Amino acid sequence: MRKISLCLILCACLAAAGLTGCGSAPAEADVEVVPATICIYSYTDEMTDRMEYVFSAHPDLRDKVELITLTPEEYKNTIDTCLYGPKEEEKTEETTQESGVEPQPKYPDVFLADYSYISEYLDSDKILTLEEIGFNEDDLSQMYPFTTESVKDADGKLRAITWKLNPIAFVYRKSMASEYLGMEERRDVQSFIKDEHTLDDTLIAMKKKSGKDIRVLDSAYDYASDKAANTVFGFYADCDWLTKTLTTDKRLSAGDKWGVCDGPYEREINSGEWLFVTKECQNTELAHDVLKALCCEESILKSIQENEADFVNSKKVMSNAFHSGKGKLDVLGGEDYIEVYDK
Repeated sequence: MRKISLCLILCACLAAAGLTGCGSAPAEADVEVVPATICIYSYTDEMTDRMEYVFSAHPDLRDKVELITLTPEEYKNTIDTCLYGPKEEEKTEETTQESGVEPQPKYPDVFLADYSYISEYLDSDKILTLEEIGFNEDDLSQMYPFTTESVKDADGKLRAITWKLNPIAFVYRKSMASEYLGMEERRDVQSFIKDEHTLDDTLIAMKKKSGKDIRVLDSAYDYASDKAANTVFGFYADCDWLTKTLTTDKRLSAGDKWGVCDGPYEREINSGEWLFVTKECQNTELAHDVLKALCCEESILKSIQENEADFVNSKKVMSNAFHSGKGKLDVLGGEDYIEVYDK
């Protein structure tokens, strides 16, 4: 696409009509050529892996996207420097250096942001809204409400988009539930841990019966490093940990079966990565097409869910996955985790 000056168009029209009052035409047209590519920054190889699904479905996009992956340690500072310029202390240090200045990183058209700091960009004047990029209500109709409500600016405009979310549920040891509670099915176990008071009473009863200090941990990541893990009855785990760590780490899953339920109280959904489009992006049409393919296209999300076990941001895809038994895990004794994680 090209933008041509109004003057040039007017002169051409007058010349065609045989009028000479326009004078001589400008030496050259005021033309702005839209870049044929966009640059996407990320801090994880997961983004590169997921984009392969987009390129497989749309081969024409492969040469139109430049993916730049930085280490998590350098990532946020690089993005903020691109958007807002170097910090004052960095400017001062730069002027006192005897040798040359570090080259500026390439400005991103799109960048990934972790859920823990997406709020820093929601009202930034450096970020476009999804509406400005070309997204409409139909594009977002299958997304989980959390993933749209969480990224609205002060005016209620959506500023970011994601292909996945990472909900949390309570993971418990079935052998302990069976031995000390007399049951292991999720709905029965839920009644023993339905709130904090009930959970406290349950743990006291389990301790008396076992003679051990039976515990519940806040996080699955604490369990992985706990030296007395054999006394842990359960913990909260996000969907990624369940499907990508517990199911593959034999050290954690060997010799026991696990169950999932809601737990004693609800935990916040942990949405992983969000994509923002910068105001400097000149090819917003291409940015829209790439992000729509990754975050909205049903066939792509279905492939990602089946192959990567991501909890993708499509109610329809996740519902179909549940009804076709895609969420059944051996580590859960064949139970389907999607029913619990899909709130």
